[in-house]
Amino acid sequence: MKEVRIIKTKIEVISVFLNKIATAITVFLMAFLCVLIFVSVFWRFVLNNPIVWQYETTLLCLSWVVYIGMSMTFKSKEHMSLTFVTNALKPKVRVIWLNVIDIVCIVFLIIGVIAGTSVVNSTWSNYYLTLPFIRKSFFYMAFPIGCSISIIHLINNIYTRDVASVAIRGSDEVEQLAKMSKEV
Repeated sequence: MKEVRIIKTKIEVISVFLNKIATAITVFLMAFLCVLIFVSVFWRFVLNNPIVWQYETTLLCLSWVVYIGMSMTFKSKEHMSLTFVTNALKPKVRVIWLNVIDIVCIVFLIIGVIAGTSVVNSTWSNYYLTLPFIRKSFFYMAFPIGCSISIIHLINNIYTRDVASVAIRGSDEVEQLAKMSKEV
């Protein structure tokens, strides 16, 4: 039992650390994208001199924002889901149901890591035309890295999920839905 607690603690620490890094990367890239797109529009329409590397840089940054952001949604348990099925279940069954969903997601993400790594390896020798110092594989690398971080977050979710936390979450949602239906 002590070993399980140690593993839980270590996974939680790793999950929190990776989420902080993911948040910092996402915030930086979003700020960079805002500045880059603003400057690009100014240069294109005011100075009549478009920035040639802007498009590929934007695509590269957006891929990282999307797939690193995906891992952040798994950490905060805010990914898309149909909660009407989950909320209809009793708390003990709900824990099992949510764990099964997370395990299915982990299987998909493992396949994503394997396939994504294959794509990264196959594009390693290709470079962008307007960014000759950046390999095209960096664009594709965001997917297996985002999947890997997501796997850690999902494992942490499974370890930290218990009946009490699920029951409270479910009952709050049911109460909110009931309150909303009365207002309408």
